[in-house]
Amino acid sequence: MEIKYYRGDPIKKLENFISFLDLEDDYEAFISSNSSSRYREPVKSAYKSDGSKRRVLCPNKLTRKFQRRINNRFFKPKIIWPEFVYGSIPKLINGIEDSRDHIKCAEKHCGAKSLLKMDISDFFDNIHKEHIKDILVNTLDLSNEVADFICDVCCFENTLVQGALTSSYVANLIFFDLEHLLVKRLERKGLTYTRFIDDISVSSTASNFNFNTAKKLIEDMLLQKDLPINEQKEEVSYSSIKPLMVHGLRVEFDQPRLPAKEIAKIRAEVHALTKKAQENNFRKSRSYRRSFDRCLGRIHKLARVKHPKHGYFKNALSDIQPLPSAVDIKHCFFIIKKLETYPDSYREKYWYKKRFNLVVYMNGIIKRLYKDKYTEISERLKEIEPKDRKYDIG
Repeated sequence: MEIKYYRGDPIKKLENFISFLDLEDDYEAFISSNSSSRYREPVKSAYKSDGSKRRVLCPNKLTRKFQRRINNRFFKPKIIWPEFVYGSIPKLINGIEDSRDHIKCAEKHCGAKSLLKMDISDFFDNIHKEHIKDILVNTLDLSNEVADFICDVCCFENTLVQGALTSSYVANLIFFDLEHLLVKRLERKGLTYTRFIDDISVSSTASNFNFNTAKKLIEDMLLQKDLPINEQKEEVSYSSIKPLMVHGLRVEFDQPRLPAKEIAKIRAEVHALTKKAQENNFRKSRSYRRSFDRCLGRIHKLARVKHPKHGYFKNALSDIQPLPSAVDIKHCFFIIKKLETYPDSYREKYWYKKRFNLVVYMNGIIKRLYKDKYTEISERLKEIEPKDRKYDIG
């Protein structure tokens, strides 16, 4: 049976693809630019868990524009992502909720008694544009010229680069010609397979399952793409010996569970915030706000895994929410005044929405102490609201 990975009819002509992206005015500037000028070194270096430097580059403004447009108009709405692929998959596909985060990935392995974990070494750096073009042409049925252009936008020095907006999507489609066959063979053996970007997990409900054949099949798939395995991260584990962990969650049960040490960490964080909140005016500081948001994010994770402590921790934070300062109010009005100067056509731009959403977030905090200012800001926001915004602003 033929696997369908593309919605609608693929665009064959490059000029039609550029028109589809609505980037005709920027096309000549982009293709005339030197590939090396499209990226720069980040201000702050990133490092792997082993201490080695991670190869990350930052695309310039024009390159980011092309990458973002390809994501929003091509990868997100046009590509049909296999159900066993997770991470960097659009949350909404044709208006339908389809969350593919690490928790959903772990859910697929719940009830497991045996687990194989494999990791692809330097995944982005080892994905060559020849393999990308092969998928675009032979699996997604794009023309050579459209495929070459997408590769030009997505690659640096013939490979994917970490830091490009398109890299995660390209990395997820690189196995489109092979992975569904692998999954079918593993399913015949009663195995569950998932891939979260470069992390591969295979589980069995059988105790002490022998994964040698599964491992060989996965290695063969990676070899066809010239991708190396990170042997240091390869692991086989059994529930009779230790907890089975997928993306930081225990999966021996009927639903994912956070390990006890993670709950202890959240409890300690809530306690530390409660003490900080008692300090004079500290709840109005930006550092407190960052700590609060980080802690609240971890508490939301408890709700996702239905942990009984979620309500307790959430109630504890409700009494110590961040408070606004006079600087916050001044900052909001400054951004609003700036946004009001732009024409309506600018409201769909990424930077416009980002600034608009920042004001909405800050106004939610302002509401806790200054109801009149909150109402004034809300009314002005309604006059400059982006058209596709899905949430109320007050």
